[in-house]
Amino acid sequence: MRYYLSLIGISLTALLINGCSTTSTEVKPEEWKTIERTDKAVWADDASDIAVVSQSFEQQQDNKRNITHRLFIQNADGSNKHEITPQARENLNGEIYYMKQAGYLVVESLLDNGVRQFNKILLDGREILIIETPNKDSQPCREESQGVQVFHTVLPSPDGQILANIYSPECGAVSVDFLFANNLNITSAQYMNITEPLIATWHKDGYIILTNASKTNAWRVSMQESQPVPIPPPACVSPVTTSSNIASDGRKIIISETGELTIENGGTQSAFGCQ
Repeated sequence: MRYYLSLIGISLTALLINGCSTTSTEVKPEEWKTIERTDKAVWADDASDIAVVSQSFEQQQDNKRNITHRLFIQNADGSNKHEITPQARENLNGEIYYMKQAGYLVVESLLDNGVRQFNKILLDGREILIIETPNKDSQPCREESQGVQVFHTVLPSPDGQILANIYSPECGAVSVDFLFANNLNITSAQYMNITEPLIATWHKDGYIILTNASKTNAWRVSMQESQPVPIPPPACVSPVTTSSNIASDGRKIIISETGELTIENGGTQSAFGCQ
């Protein structure tokens, strides 16, 4: 009996020691912290002020949740900051163009199912859907082996009066639809077969340039012509229009890894028009 009691005592002591040890070495998980940072920013097409996308999320070590975005307009020095959209958005994570002289912004949202939404936001906050792409299961050319395609994008013209909707309706083809920015009606459209992916940019004279990544082939796509015309490759393909992170006078918006916005002199040679 004493032997069994001793064993029970030893076992209880071991459990108590183990419990104390576990308690003393237990590490509490870090709390979720709310982070707000500048996600992206572009100059207005007249370089008078800046459109800023602010990102907010909760973070615990490398984990993030509840990611939302808000859209602001502000001066270059951060003053006169005011929100354009009335509430936070979950997917304002694509490209943005601020066509101030024409009175609107183009914003791209990337949804979880592969859908890309392009919206026109007026400066009073009203929003109009420009185009929504099919989900990833319904898109043409889903597999790289099936053919080549262009990256679907909507680019406002340098003066903001026209929107170019550039996409692949099927593998091995590109379509450029020119829409009036004020009512989104199509004014003209052109179609071309392609053998490799192409990059699109506006030219300062008001036509689209399509070129390959190596800039060995290029085509002019104009509303005044019936079909794409081969041209010499452009000197550059970015910025793609008058609103970007580089102003016409060379001022460049820099966003740090921590979301701090600063402005540096990048030189006018990097501004739109280098095409």
